[in-house]
Amino acid sequence: MKLHTLKQRWASGGAAVGVIAPNRDPVLAETIGLLGFDFYMIDGEHGALSASDAEHLVRACECVGMLPLARVRSLDPKLILQFLDAGVMGVMMPGLTRRDEVEALVQAIKYPPVGQRGLGPVRAANYMLAGTVQAEYVQQANAQTMVLPQIEDIAAVEAIEVPTETITEVKRGKKVQSERKFMPGYVLAKLLMNDDVYHLVKNT
Repeated sequence: MKLHTLKQRWASGGAAVGVIAPNRDPVLAETIGLLGFDFYMIDGEHGALSASDAEHLVRACECVGMLPLARVRSLDPKLILQFLDAGVMGVMMPGLTRRDEVEALVQAIKYPPVGQRGLGPVRAANYMLAGTVQAEYVQQANAQTMVLPQIEDIAAVEAIEVPTETITEVKRGKKVQSERKFMPGYVLAKLLMNDDVYHLVKNT
């Protein structure tokens, strides 16, 4: 399990700079890391990316000390699991409109007792080799892996009640679609580390 400091940086009031890209080329991810970016979000919503592609991109991120995240196209727990097992450290899910969808995302990302993520001898767990202790890995993964619901519809923003005890960050997105009302701009929720309580930054 790879550790990161993004949460701690947010907790101390710091900022992180990253990109979201639908590109499958690990060389691009590696280059972005060498330029000093903090995170690389693999865009599996708009990009034709597989879990196998994600694994190569994660390796590229790790070799330059950049945090690998992924935006996944579907709230399918098996698909989310493949991206997590490849080594991504957080999953963003677009288009969520209800609390039960956010809760389902938590269930897919976190191991028991917090969620229902399946456990196996996979890359994220060092294939259970090199002295990896299962219980320690599960505890560490639950603490480190980020839950990133993306709430884009203004009606959902007004109605949804986020289960704050397990959410790392909420992204509110700007969209241009005439048939729906959307928020003007986006905000990111900031993490308050000590008791895992989170708050939303008001849209300005």
